[in-house]
Amino acid sequence: MATTRKTDNKKQTGTKKINFGQIISKTKQRFQDHQIMYSVLGTLLAVVILIGVLFILRKDFFIAGSINGELVTTPQFYNRMLAESGEATFESIVRETLIEQEAKKQNITASEADIDQKVKEIEDRFGGSAGLEQALTANKTSMKQLRDQLKNQLLVEKLLEDKIKVSDKEIDDYIKQNKQTTQGLSREEVRDQLRSNKLNEEFSKWFEEIRKSANIQNYFK
Repeated sequence: MATTRKTDNKKQTGTKKINFGQIISKTKQRFQDHQIMYSVLGTLLAVVILIGVLFILRKDFFIAGSINGELVTTPQFYNRMLAESGEATFESIVRETLIEQEAKKQNITASEADIDQKVKEIEDRFGGSAGLEQALTANKTSMKQLRDQLKNQLLVEKLLEDKIKVSDKEIDDYIKQNKQTTQGLSREEVRDQLRSNKLNEEFSKWFEEIRKSANIQNYFK
């Protein structure tokens, strides 16, 4: 008796190949189509992160302080400061800048040694460095600010050197005419006083002239 062999028809399952090249191409195309949007979003994200970091590290960039929990913003603070003292601050910068520019034109400088000497003279008047530090603290002035002021003063003295000389005759005449106020003062102290008076007078006239000829623009008004 013949045996019939049954053959099972097995379903063959084919594996679909993934076309990575096509996926990459589509992704690239999608990015190119929305490149501007992605760039803007990336920039915005970077800005947000930067602001967050600044707020943590430098809160004073945004908040000047608080009063019973009510915040005083930095823009609010600077706007008020600008309105109340902006003009005076600007004029101070104008004065310092014009002096430095005129000194540069004439190759006049104030060395660190010159400034150190001036600081030493002031320290002697206050009985030492500790006395000077106390005076600076009382006037809310830093040593750097003092040195900057002294540098400016030295430049002015050198610029006007020929106009602020004091002769012996001027000293004698001043002592004779001011016996009470000069009592106990040395001739050098009187000379310094007369020189300071001349400096103030000559500087006012000199600065008025250079300011008139300067091109100054004020944009914060």
